[in-house]
Amino acid sequence: MIGYEHLLDKFFEWHNAFRKPFARQYMSAILYHGEGQREAITRAVAQREDSRRKVRSEIKAWENFTWAEDYHQKYYLRRNRLVTRELKQRFPTLEQFVNSTEVTKANAILGGFWEPTEEALGDMGFSQEACGELLNRRKSFFGNLLSSVLPTS
Repeated sequence: MIGYEHLLDKFFEWHNAFRKPFARQYMSAILYHGEGQREAITRAVAQREDSRRKVRSEIKAWENFTWAEDYHQKYYLRRNRLVTRELKQRFPTLEQFVNSTEVTKANAILGGFWEPTEEALGDMGFSQEACGELLNRRKSFFGNLLSSVLPTS
């Protein structure tokens, strides 16, 4: 498990929480579940703010989840035509595609969030060419960030 305070440290390390967003849809936010997390945010913000710099990230209680627009779904996967084509043959509708475990795993691999084995890819039914794409992809910026948060072992 990763502590909430550690995630907050990474949040502030990875982006400029002091910058005013140029549009609401691009603003940053820190969402919390419960009083303990809200207090942790208050402490983290207090450690970083001073008389000249104020955190501009919105801080609010988590309320619900909203799906991103269709063109944002499975972002990393959609940038790889070969793997996407194979998966779209198996999951032809948008709903099937977005909700598929295999599609989610392929997206995670291409984003650098999961390191698969050849056996796992074979079990997922990928062609040899698609397996090569998935095993030899470059890790994304966010995949590298995630690796820096996860404990090693």
